This record gives sequence, structure tokens and C-alpha cells, in this order.
Amino acid sequence: MGSDLFGSLSGALETPRVPILHFALWVEEGERVHWWRQRLHPAVTATQEQGIHTSIRMEIRSWDEVLPEGLHEVHVIGSRALPTEVFESLGRHAGLLSLHCVGDAETVGADSYSWADEEALATYLETLFANLNGLALIGISWEDYCLHRQQAGRRLGRYARGGDWQSLLPVLLASPEQARQATSVILFLRSGRNCTLGDYVEVVEWLESRLPASCLTTVSVLSGAERGCSAVLLLTVPEAAADVDDTDDDLEYSPEFAEMILEAAAGEFEEVDVDDFLAMIANDLARLREEEGDQDRDAEQDSVT
Repeated sequence: MGSDLFGSLSGALETPRVPILHFALWVEEGERVHWWRQRLHPAVTATQEQGIHTSIRMEIRSWDEVLPEGLHEVHVIGSRALPTEVFESLGRHAGLLSLHCVGDAETVGADSYSWADEEALATYLETLFANLNGLALIGISWEDYCLHRQQAGRRLGRYARGGDWQSLLPVLLASPEQARQATSVILFLRSGRNCTLGDYVEVVEWLESRLPASCLTTVSVLSGAERGCSAVLLLTVPEAAADVDDTDDDLEYSPEFAEMILEAAAGEFEEVDVDDFLAMIANDLARLREEEGDQDRDAEQDSVT
């Protein structure tokens, strides 16, 4: 009886095993497979190196290789070039299908992802897998992630680096119209310094002040060795809103504002006052409108003469 009791106690004290999540990354070009393996390897294997039971498995293969079935999610890189017949067959391999478009390519469906470049996409994936592997200080669970995926629409991914989160968020969420129509937002923050609970609350409140009350919002925080702060924001919006860009593409930034953006991108920016940042944008917009007004008046005078 004593041995049975000991066995039941030792079983009760065992660390519960986390369900393993199986992912696949499907890459168009075979020579990019090695690059992606090197890039994502730390996020996938970090818990193994710490002696902790890992919760994810990753397959990275090229399009000419067969994918296994029974996957939780397949991430297709460069999905714009994916043949239609191949796209239609992907459903049997995984419960979730994520189609990533990089650069200026048009997205291929309502649930596709749009990224400015491959670096932004790679940062998103390595941060996502680090979260699902339990490496985040405040992370996103698989269940939470699936809730975000249930929000229909186009997914717009943005990546930025800077001195602190205050300098990054206005850049990541620069379109007020898209923010007002957002149905889902995931924000991954990685900071080289310790992020306090107060910092986390400030980030959440900043987002809530700009997003609709119905928007599903999750903020994740990871610590990092790099200097400064980096962030990835994934914004889900209805199809029509995804094509709306109410930022002014013709705006010529003042030298001071342009210098600040460049320094933030290079990770050299140390501290930015949010009010000063927004005031600088407002001044540039006002200057542009004044110049446009002068041009209209000149045109009217020419028509009169």
C-alpha cells in the first residue's frame, strides 16, 4: 500500500506534459529552406536547451516536397505564386492555413497576410513560435491565437525598431481608419530592458484608446539582449478597410522628422515624447495643406487672367 501511495504522489507531482503543436513552413524556393531553418531554430529549440519540454514541432520544406498531414498550421511563404491546384489541396494537411505575401504582391485571399519584406515576416514567425513555446514573459496561448484567427479579414503585418515602445506604436498603427475598423490586433514587443507591469498596462491602454471596443487585442512581451526595442503588429481588418490608406503618401517630411524616423529604424533612438512626436506629424500635415492651398490659389489666378 505504501508503494502505491508513493507512486500516486509522485505521479501527481510530475509536471504535466504540454500538448505538442505541429507546424510546417512551406517555402517556394528550395535554397531558402536552409535560411529559414537557421532563422527559426532558436525559437523552436530554446526550451529543449533549457531542459524544458518543448511544445512545438516544425517542418520546413520547399514547395516540391510533400507536406505531412495532421498539422496544426501551415505557413506558406510567397503564396501569391502558389498554383491553384496546390492551394486547394492544402486544406487536408492542417487545421489552419496562413498565406504570407511579401512586398508589393497582392494578397491571395481573405485570410492572407501582407508583409513589407521578408525580415518583418521572419521576425513575426520567430516571435510567434517563441510565444507558443512558452518563452514570453507575457505571452499568447494557442487557444488565444486560434480566437484571433477566427476574426475574418485581411491581416496586415508591420515591423519596427526603436529606442522604446512609445516611439514604435504610432508608426505601427499609423492609419486611424484601419485602427477604427480593426477586428483583431496582436502586438509582439521585444525589449532589451526589463519591461515592468506598468509598461505593459500603458501599452494596452494606448491600444484600447485607438481600437474599437469589440476588437480582440493581445499584447505579448519578450525580453531580448538587443539594444532598444522592436515590435511586430498584426492587424486584422475587413477587406475594404485593408485597401484604405489614410496616411498621406505625398507628405514630404521635415528634416527633423525624417532624421528621427531613420534613427528609430537604426535602433539608435533613445527617447521620444509621444506628444512631441504627434505634434511634429501635425505640423508637417499643416505645412503640406498650406502648400496645396497656395497652389490652388495660383491656379485660380491663372484661370482668371
